[in-house]
Amino acid sequence: MRRKLIIIFIICFSFTQIFCKTAERTILNKEIDLNLEKSQEFFGKFNFVESIRYAEIARNHSVINRYDAGIIKSNIYLAKNLLEIGAYTHALKCLDVVASQKTFKDHLMSQVEVHRIKGRTYGMLKLYDNSITEFKKQLELSAKIEDHEKRLLSTFWAHENLSHIYGTLNLRDSAYSHLNQQIELLKNLPEEASFYNVSSTYVQLAEQYIKDGQLEKAEDLLNQSMALLKKYEATYLFGTLEQYGNLELSKGNLKLAETYFRKGLQNALDLKDKDAEMHFYDVISDFYFDHNLSRQEANIFLSKHKKLKDSLDRKSTTALNIGLKQITDEKNSELKQKDTTKTIILIIGSVLFLLGVLFFAFSKRTHEKNIAHFQKVLTDLDEKLKVKAQFIEQLQRDELSIPKVITATSKTDASVIMNAETEKKLLLKLQEFEESTLFTENTISLSTLSTFCETNSKYLSYAINAYKKKDFNNYINELRVNYIIEKLKNVPLYRKYKIAVLAEEAGFSSQNKFSSVFKKVTTISPSVFIAYLQKSDEV
Repeated sequence: MRRKLIIIFIICFSFTQIFCKTAERTILNKEIDLNLEKSQEFFGKFNFVESIRYAEIARNHSVINRYDAGIIKSNIYLAKNLLEIGAYTHALKCLDVVASQKTFKDHLMSQVEVHRIKGRTYGMLKLYDNSITEFKKQLELSAKIEDHEKRLLSTFWAHENLSHIYGTLNLRDSAYSHLNQQIELLKNLPEEASFYNVSSTYVQLAEQYIKDGQLEKAEDLLNQSMALLKKYEATYLFGTLEQYGNLELSKGNLKLAETYFRKGLQNALDLKDKDAEMHFYDVISDFYFDHNLSRQEANIFLSKHKKLKDSLDRKSTTALNIGLKQITDEKNSELKQKDTTKTIILIIGSVLFLLGVLFFAFSKRTHEKNIAHFQKVLTDLDEKLKVKAQFIEQLQRDELSIPKVITATSKTDASVIMNAETEKKLLLKLQEFEESTLFTENTISLSTLSTFCETNSKYLSYAINAYKKKDFNNYINELRVNYIIEKLKNVPLYRKYKIAVLAEEAGFSSQNKFSSVFKKVTTISPSVFIAYLQKSDEV
């Protein structure tokens, strides 16, 4: 009954633990998702420091809770932020962590995002071939997305990325191809939801036409872009305005080009878009310098560009340092966790060892009790057998007289059949053997020594027992030990040898065997003997 109660208690306790851990894990996963949402929110506001902080918290908790989805998303968010602040190598490392997760292949959208970010990162590093490869993978995976609208948008972004890279490389035909595919894709989406992407594509295509001198096509596309933006009261106009400026510049209308560039700058200022503002300072200063216009105005815009760039660089550096510090702190945390794990393993190992020792002691005690009992049984049995034997002997003495039988196969002492000359020759051979180093060979045996002494094992065994006062094994071991002792005394180099080397030198099969025999012969261990010699040498 008691045993049943214990089993029921253990089962109930186990179920309670499982339920509590599951509930705790669910709560923590929800907290992780909230942190990821905050990271995404701050990323949308270009607050990369806070976005990195929340992504880092989510990643650490995801690792502790073994939440694969959290690990994947948090590393993707970190990579996006690190890309924006210029930490390209660290961004790629985060993406490698994502790709190493077991469930990564089950998350199609995560795969698409990883290839997109990798493509952009390689593009920033000017590794254009790698960038194109990643964007093509993004395009291939986008086609597998089940949701119609998401599939179209993801495919559109892949074509947009490829057209940008091909445009950068001045591969116009490829750039045109992807830009036209963008337009075809956007026709399948509601205009009110995709108008900004359509406008942006028109602007990109117009830019290529301007470079190729197809100004009428470019102007038509820019007019369509501006019409869409005005129709939906869009605020981001500077991209279209800049290309209007480039169009007028290609026509030779410098005054009108300057007007469009200044309108683009004003739009960036109104939107407080610092990157766009810095870009237009650069565009306008170059415009003045390239066309020998007002150098004073050019220097003013150049100075503003430099000042704003320094400010943005400082912010990026601050964000980068904070991001890298958080990554370093995470690594340190991982190392501490590993140390803690090692300590726990050591403690568990020690406890298991102690339990093993206690079990062994208990088993030994039980075994000793069993042996004692068995010996008592044997003693009792032996007494009974003695009584029985005496009884049988008495019967035989009374009834039978059995003569002693001497057989022809009775054993004869070796000395009786070995003559003096053979014995002398054998002893000389043994002396020759002792003066050699054959006994240090680990293959030496009674049989091989018999061959060396030109005799048989029976004669050899008798000679060793009679004249050396020991059996064959002890005889060989003593020769080996004495050999090492002489070496240690006469050759200083041997004092620095390890015991394992000495054991191998003497021909012993193991260090433990050597130490045991050495102690048996000399009553001290090899290490004590070596220490004694060293001390004597110092004196």
